Amino acid sequence: FILWGTGRDPYEAPRTQQPPIVINPSYEREIFAERVKSLKVGGVILRVTKGLSENEVRITVAKDWHILEYEVRLKLAQELWKIWAKTVPPHFRNQARITLADEHDTKVGGSRLLGPSRIWVRDK
Repeated sequence: FILWGTGRDPYEAPRTQQPPIVINPSYEREIFAERVKSLKVGGVILRVTKGLSENEVRITVAKDWHILEYEVRLKLAQELWKIWAKTVPPHFRNQARITLADEHDTKVGGSRLLGPSRIWVRDK
């Protein structure tokens, strides 16, 4: 006794016909770098490069970064993460990470291990 005709099983989720979204990480970092330039932070940010993964961006800051007040550095780092998170596709936002390092490659801030949006900066 057949309850339904041949074809797709009604309990099986329909397959999407669209190809999966493919991101180009280098292009996403270029967009991010352009948005960072528009912040006009007065030469505090030197360059933006790839981090340890495709969803991480490494931001090199100048020595003037250390002169800024803690709250200003924290707010700036949080804003940088928000910009980076908006650059990547929505389903990757919980993986979007930033790392802040100074000219000597010393880590001075970035995303926390258990929560990319929980940004920290080093106190003076």
